[in-house]
Amino acid sequence: MAPTNIFVINNDQKHGPYTLEEVQIRLQSKQFHPHNLAWYEGITDWLPLAQLINLPIDPVTRPRRRRRRKSPGFSRASFLIAIIGLGLWVIVFFPAVAINSGSPSANSPAAMVIGFLNYVTMAANVAGLLLAGVAFNRPHSNQSMALYGAMLNSLEILFGIFLFLLV
Repeated sequence: MAPTNIFVINNDQKHGPYTLEEVQIRLQSKQFHPHNLAWYEGITDWLPLAQLINLPIDPVTRPRRRRRRKSPGFSRASFLIAIIGLGLWVIVFFPAVAINSGSPSANSPAAMVIGFLNYVTMAANVAGLLLAGVAFNRPHSNQSMALYGAMLNSLEILFGIFLFLLV
């Protein structure tokens, strides 16, 4: 006896009840796939439709899972530059304040090293800000991480300008 009142799970939703003929018509029209699970009264577990109606399983007809596209990493790079920049600014700031309070000449080696580190760190922050801008225009990037990276890099650039004026 052919099963009646068949329920089918398709796209994470339960459909039915269907007769066996209705299920076969939906399989032929590709509304259902042989790998969709089905159940009818009298069986204990949900079974693939192919097993229920004795179809050969064709791997081509298996519905493909949607892959999550991988983020290109621009937002992560921007945020990472901002975090590393914070550490560099801490390293640069305290010697700059010490040099400024001691009033050494602007040509002293320590002042030149601090000035060079200031430029390097600001250049990295500008690069981080540009990466955040690129990340905002990418559909699969982490927008919140790009925003935090942009904000931190912008603040660090302002801090670099302040430090440049200080030394």
